[in-house]
Amino acid sequence: MPSLTPCQRRLRWGMLAGATLAVSLPVFKNFFPSIPSLPCGFYAVTGLPCLFCGGTRSACAAIQGDFGYSLYLNSLSIPTLLAITILATICMLEILRGRPLANWRSVSLLFFQKWPIILLLLLTWWSVHLITALRTPKTELVNSQKPIAAQLRAWLNQ
Repeated sequence: MPSLTPCQRRLRWGMLAGATLAVSLPVFKNFFPSIPSLPCGFYAVTGLPCLFCGGTRSACAAIQGDFGYSLYLNSLSIPTLLAITILATICMLEILRGRPLANWRSVSLLFFQKWPIILLLLLTWWSVHLITALRTPKTELVNSQKPIAAQLRAWLNQ
């Protein structure tokens, strides 16, 4: 395989920095709770968790080894952390070797060909996450003060 071009090397460094930041942010958020975070607009309007609600707290729990609580909050964070760690490792190895390990063009083409399936899987997972949050008393994820959340919770628990 050919050597990495300077542009490819910068891209790898950027991906490595982004992955490191993404994994480090929940740790910093856990140790410094005063760090502001963006509120979820979907949750603010409906009182229901979006696909990513609970993700930061779930990632913090997973990083600390509390996988039960992590799965309880948002089980999507564990595979996301794993994928980010694998991506960072591949980028670091490519930087050290000076050559690509993965055929990124094939990976991106595969992703863009399969995006409807990935989207369907994410929406299916979100519906399970949403129903579970409504049926169990997950007060961290459902605000029953909002009319939509209260109606759906009442309807599901009949």
